[in-house]
Amino acid sequence: MKQKLSLVLVMAALVAFGSQPARALELGIEGGLAHTSSSVSPATSTFGAGNTYVFGAFFDYGLATGFGLEVGAFMASRKLTASTTLTVAGVSQTFNGDLTYLTYQFPVLMRFTLLPFVSFGVGGYYAMGAGNVTETVAGVAVPTTASFADAGLKTSDYGVEGDIRFRLPLLPLFGFVVDARYLYGLADTSATTGVKLNTRDLQLLAGIEFGF
Repeated sequence: MKQKLSLVLVMAALVAFGSQPARALELGIEGGLAHTSSSVSPATSTFGAGNTYVFGAFFDYGLATGFGLEVGAFMASRKLTASTTLTVAGVSQTFNGDLTYLTYQFPVLMRFTLLPFVSFGVGGYYAMGAGNVTETVAGVAVPTTASFADAGLKTSDYGVEGDIRFRLPLLPLFGFVVDARYLYGLADTSATTGVKLNTRDLQLLAGIEFGF
């Protein structure tokens, strides 16, 4: 009985997959919350997690049934609670506070649609910092700004990205989407001698999607 039930479920999944039409171009606009954490060494430095925002757009081009190429452009703020010693121009400085900065993120994903309302994306991303870094120190009323180098950070970042998307069709070429994205940074984004910093981003977004 269990074997028959399993076979029925597998066949139903294959039918659902096979019934998906090859997608043309899809455009999505979405925004939401971003949670940034990090992996840092040595242990004498800490970079705690912070919550900010993210928004942007993506284009999905259907290559075959249930399979497409997606590119995106997002503006995301990152926030890290830092306790570290910065070495700037040969001078050591102790810093305890929040580092907040803006990034432009460009993901490229291969997207797989296995069920009518669920798809998965996997690929990579490149991100670059923009503007200055805002430094907020406990007990100091007015935040200060510094360049990325003076804040002990690099402007470039890259890594791998995974995504799961839920789509609720409202009209034949229009729908509501919810995305959960995870960015695993591979680049060392620390500009401080002796400190290695890799970022980790969890993004929860909602928006709309148009088909063409």
